[in-house]
Amino acid sequence: VNARKRIAETYEELLKDLVNSLYEEVDKIRGSERYVKFLTSLIESATAYIQSREVVIYTSPKDRGVVEAIARNMGLTGLVNEKDIRGGVIVASKDGSIVVDYTLESIIQNKLEQIKHLLYLETQ
Repeated sequence: VNARKRIAETYEELLKDLVNSLYEEVDKIRGSERYVKFLTSLIESATAYIQSREVVIYTSPKDRGVVEAIARNMGLTGLVNEKDIRGGVIVASKDGSIVVDYTLESIIQNKLEQIKHLLYLETQ
């Protein structure tokens, strides 16, 4: 029982380190062409899901200028607002009835659940 507990604690610590490394890497590449393409693909995907060019986009204060430029280039109308997120975007329909959360936090959390599941299967 103690060994399994120790293994679980080790996995949790490794996952925590992985998440911190991912956020650090995003901070390093923020503003790069690669990160701009990433944001563009998120916004394209969200607007396709919402099926409207008139949206409200929430983004990190660090990404606001880039997101505004992407929105202009895509011909989107609406607002770009700052939100306390670490990266990525939240795109909402103008009336707020549809919200697509593509924040780094959400993307990473979704992938972590998959990783945890795989780790659990490996230890069985």
